[in-house]
Amino acid sequence: MTEPVVGPDRTTPGHRRRETTMISRGEKSAMDLIETRLRQVIADARQPRIEPADIPSTGLLDTLGLDSGACLSLLLSVEEEFDIEIEDADLSPRLVDDLTVLADYVRSRTGSLELS
Repeated sequence: MTEPVVGPDRTTPGHRRRETTMISRGEKSAMDLIETRLRQVIADARQPRIEPADIPSTGLLDTLGLDSGACLSLLLSVEEEFDIEIEDADLSPRLVDDLTVLADYVRSRTGSLELS
């Protein structure tokens, strides 16, 4: 079963029509699961520890005060948790600053929506 995901409203003059993409409920729940697991990994890696529910979706670098060493440690923890390898070419501040971007990257690297 799929549900529509509506993009930005582009019905105003000068914009194209509204974009709609279909994602399956399974994919959405898999992304939710990945984000939940990522929040736990971040919480466990952060010193002092922070509750997973207190981890924002964006602005992780500034909000959590992550420096380059903490970012590398976090990415190593993500690799271990999801049994993936983050390619050097894929490393960017945006990857560790936005939870949704990181979750999407993890999903793309697992090759499957079935995560245990």
